[in-house]
This record gives sequence, structure tokens and C-alpha cells, in this order.
Amino acid sequence: SIPIKLLSNDELLVKDIDYLKPIIRLKKYVHKYLSEHVCDFLIHGSIATLDYSKGWSDLDTLVIVNSETLLDHQKLVAFRTKIIGAYNFLLEIDALQHHGFIFCSETGLNQYYSHFLPLEVISQSKSLLNDGVINLSYKRLTEDALNSFKQKNALLRSAYLNQVLKHHKYQNDY
Repeated sequence: SIPIKLLSNDELLVKDIDYLKPIIRLKKYVHKYLSEHVCDFLIHGSIATLDYSKGWSDLDTLVIVNSETLLDHQKLVAFRTKIIGAYNFLLEIDALQHHGFIFCSETGLNQYYSHFLPLEVISQSKSLLNDGVINLSYKRLTEDALNSFKQKNALLRSAYLNQVLKHHKYQNDY
């Protein structure tokens, strides 16, 4: 069980109103359009801890999609449309956003592996919805972490050798 605090508008307004205004707008958007589809919508990383670097930091998220949405294709399609509509908030913080939203399913919390997003990161996260608790069944397996590292290493080695990073295709091109 990890307690998660609500990211308050006051925290954002005190720090840097002009730079962080997209977070306040994203928070409103999440409440209005996404709350029916998610268990929680977290901000993590330097924006959550307010030690970001302008022009360098991106907006890191963890969107926990509820089971009801995942099990109903109409709700899932509606969620997809709405989450695509939220992508511009990421770009306002970092125009070169490289990973977009990070998703986890509600049931995925029952088999949560540390290499996905370490507990230490989640514990520093802030919610855009409310104060609450994230309950997960956590596994930290060396073999899984090594396999994840090997896959990333292979991707970067291939990019070096072929001069093409085969990650996040755009219009069928890397």
C-alpha cells in the first residue's frame, strides 16, 4: 500500500505559474473526461517533486486504467479518444515528449514488477484525482530486471550499428 497525495494547484501556482499551467489544465481535463475510465492518474518524476528543469524535464505519468473500461470495448474506444485529446498537455511541458502516457491496468497492479516503474518512483508520485492509496502486489526479480536491461541494450546496440533507433514509429517510419 503506497499513499499518494493529490497534486494541489497551490503547489503548482507557488512554483511557476506560467510553466506549470498545463498541469492545472490537465488536472481539470482528467477530472472532466478521464476519471470514469481510470483508478488514478499519477504524475511522477521531476514535475511531481517540483525539482524539474525547464526545457529538459518531460511530463511523466502513470495512468491506471480501470477494469470496467478495459472489459468494455465501447468504453475503451471512448477512453482512447479522450486520452489522445490529453496528449497536447504533455507537449506543452516538453515539445519533444518521447514516451507519451505510461499505462497500467487495474489488474496489472496485482502482478507489478519493479522494472516497470520502481516503488521509489511511485511513492514520490502525485495524483491528479485525489488523495489515496495504491495497492499493488510488488515483485522485484533480478531476472526480470536483467531481461529488461538486455532488451534496452540490444535496442541501443542496433541503433548504433544501423544508425536507426527502431523505437516509436511515426507514419510507418523510425
